[in-house]
Amino acid sequence: MKEEILSFLEVRESNKAKRPKLNYSKGTFTVVKPEGLEIDKDSMVESNLEWFEKYLDTARGYREQVPDRSFEQGEIFSVLGDEKEVIVEKRRSNKVGDDIFLARHLVERTSLKDQLEKALRDFAREVFERKASEYVCRVDGGFNRIFIRDQKTRWGSCSSKSNLNFNWRLILGPEEVLDYVVVHELVHLEIKNHSKEFERRVKEILPNSSESEKWLEENSGKLVFDPNFD
Repeated sequence: MKEEILSFLEVRESNKAKRPKLNYSKGTFTVVKPEGLEIDKDSMVESNLEWFEKYLDTARGYREQVPDRSFEQGEIFSVLGDEKEVIVEKRRSNKVGDDIFLARHLVERTSLKDQLEKALRDFAREVFERKASEYVCRVDGGFNRIFIRDQKTRWGSCSSKSNLNFNWRLILGPEEVLDYVVVHELVHLEIKNHSKEFERRVKEILPNSSESEKWLEENSGKLVFDPNFD
């Protein structure tokens, strides 16, 4: 068990940390430590074994959900609930359509993985912009700009300047889950908290929002693009 915990453990430095602090998120244990402080990971696990054991089953379950990626031509990716094959061919640019078409000269210039991520990110931006434009008429307020992110622990956010931030990896899940995150952030344009009124407004726009929220809580490991936890 100790070796398994160590394989899930990362150490990060922070100039704001005054002492080592343990965190768990998305299949990974993290020790956040002050800059320059040496940490013995074995001793850290042994002295906090009860804490690690509390999250170990959750970490295992998350990692079991993570897709086994090969990043090769012919691989199948789920995009908004539809299975699409990765096809590398002679073409001017990448495109996500019935399948995922990657331009051979771009793949040769960088890598299939890099171009695949770029194609999916670009497609995600198109989808988020379209969805936000469709749903914004249902809320009291308008958004400013849309930013596409790759945050580890957040799927979306709404800034004080009415900018919307979305995690591109939502494109790897069901379309109704992406819709839920878009509506969730749009409702924040009129209600800044997570009160009962906020929940009522989200459900008013998307009656199945609870199911989508539950899917995201229970299946977020399926939205991992790169299975390497480094």
